[in-house]
Amino acid sequence: AFDNALNLVKPLGTILNIGFIPPSEINFRLVTLKAIRLIGSIGGTGNFPQVLQLLKDNQDYASSLITHRFPFQDAQEAFKLSKEAAQAVKIQLSFEGKVEAN
Repeated sequence: AFDNALNLVKPLGTILNIGFIPPSEINFRLVTLKAIRLIGSIGGTGNFPQVLQLLKDNQDYASSLITHRFPFQDAQEAFKLSKEAAQAVKIQLSFEGKVEAN
């Protein structure tokens, strides 16, 4: 997902990683060429309210980051996809039994 974020972010864009990701190589050439701002957070830096407001103010963009949606009963399939599919940016699990179209 992080590699996808590097490829999808616009020049001068910001990537915010909340939580932990597995160790990986970062393409710093791409970071430099696109002048990307990288922010890492475990959610305890006090920025979380700002992130929530950013998502609220840009709901269409935030929704576009969710590339796949699954009902909770298909969680195993969703986790399998998250490990195997390079095209999956974010996968959403619905606990209400219904899933919006992708």
